Amino acid sequence: QFQDAGIGSDVHIDRVEGRNAAKAIFAHVPEFGADLVLLTSHGRGALREKVFGSIALQVLQSENAPVLMVRSEIPGAAAAFRLNNILVPLDSSPLYEPALDVATDLAQTFNASLHLLVVVPTANSLTPERAATAMLLPSSTRAILDLAVNGAAEYLKAKSEKLIAQSKVLTI
Repeated sequence: QFQDAGIGSDVHIDRVEGRNAAKAIFAHVPEFGADLVLLTSHGRGALREKVFGSIALQVLQSENAPVLMVRSEIPGAAAAFRLNNILVPLDSSPLYEPALDVATDLAQTFNASLHLLVVVPTANSLTPERAATAMLLPSSTRAILDLAVNGAAEYLKAKSEKLIAQSKVLTI
């Protein structure tokens, strides 16, 4: 059916040695030259997940290829995939920006809205070490946190304007 629709496809059945499906998936990423691994999480195996980690979690931790995880709404069956809104957490540094490139491509393909997010700490969410300093220097801490909020806002504005100017996304 895929080939009739003009979609390149290949089918491969693998017998998993030692019941390690995640390892088998890792092995096939370079074999197929996969650019993306798409998984559906069925949500079973809570105890096993805590001890060993689910197949999906093990694959997510792989560095072989990017992984897109789709949550199944019906246990054991893949739900229809609709992509209307994409959330892209960023941290104002280039480290997380490759996710933005992928997200903009997906937003274009699915005509989805893109939501950029930078999480900035508040005085109540500081680590214990930083909270101690905040108690000693409350005015300085507030000023630093305000600068972080302003910096995040400027960063997001610049990223949004660049994406809109490049006509990569319609809604941010």
